[in-house]
Amino acid sequence: MKLHLLLFILVVSSVNGLFPQQIPKAIVKGRVVDDSTGAPLPLANVFVSNSTIGTAANEEGKFELKGVPLGTQQIVASIVGYKPASFTAQLSDSIVQIVEFRLKSRPVQIPGVEVEEKDPVEWRKHLQKFTEVFLGWTPNAAKCRIVNPEVLDFAFDEGANRLVATAREPLEIENFALGYRFQCMLVLFTQSPQAFQYIGFTAFRLVVPRSVAELEEWKTNRRNAYYGSKRHFLQALVKNSTKKEGFDVYSIRKDWTDRALRRPVGFEVNVDGLLSAGDTPHEKKLDFQDLLQVIYTRGNVTRISLLELNGPSVTIFTNGLTANPLGLWTYGYWSTQRGAEMLPIDYEPEQSK
Repeated sequence: MKLHLLLFILVVSSVNGLFPQQIPKAIVKGRVVDDSTGAPLPLANVFVSNSTIGTAANEEGKFELKGVPLGTQQIVASIVGYKPASFTAQLSDSIVQIVEFRLKSRPVQIPGVEVEEKDPVEWRKHLQKFTEVFLGWTPNAAKCRIVNPEVLDFAFDEGANRLVATAREPLEIENFALGYRFQCMLVLFTQSPQAFQYIGFTAFRLVVPRSVAELEEWKTNRRNAYYGSKRHFLQALVKNSTKKEGFDVYSIRKDWTDRALRRPVGFEVNVDGLLSAGDTPHEKKLDFQDLLQVIYTRGNVTRISLLELNGPSVTIFTNGLTANPLGLWTYGYWSTQRGAEMLPIDYEPEQSK
């Protein structure tokens, strides 16, 4: 998978020239072409991962994404018959970034070639497990469905009791609890009694509500999914507003895990010491010892989560995402937030009030 960064173009305008209520955004533009021939790929999907921002390439393979949030963003290009490609863009207010995606074709199944028949009973059993683990067990999950489960393949390791899932095409998921339909390009999915690991590129689309009451229900559900979430906490951490936004943070020993999932334990942390400067203005390094107990309180709601580093440190972005999706392990409430609670990064709860 080759991807070439072609050019940075300076933009004349600056943040100082904007009205105070305006939030500066970036523009990403470029082309999507066949890697072998260089021919344009019209109608290729190009989107900012985990957002509602996306477009289709024109007949010349050209695209333009407007209103992209500043900071580190994953830009993804895909089209049926080709392997998707992604690019990590470092976006500031002073540039338009231009990218060329060169997509490699997928091997095509040749008609007449005999393929071993899968056991439909085993496949359906694995599909049920995948659906439960991927979407979760919350009330929102009951209002979600995978539209095209037939693109999934499963491998099960009986010795490790581990399920591995792959997808030949992007998954399409309808979420009628939050009012989104999202497409997920599955990069990694493994589930075992010890751990669940997931990486994917996700493109969101808003669903048209059937009534005003349904829209209001979606707004409420979105706020409930966001407030107290890991993304909410990491955004508050970067803004140094954890207390103001309802979070108390404690340092705990690993052998206190069981107690820490039920009530406050440990020693309160000075959150200022958790972060250090990152490589760009839009990122920070998160580093801590042992585990963090994070307790979110809002009205009558209390949610307890635990956070563990999978490595010496992890880079977090101002949008609440991490450079390495597997860099933080979660327990408690955050571990229950799965696909049914997934929100796009351009969602702002204040706009839904």
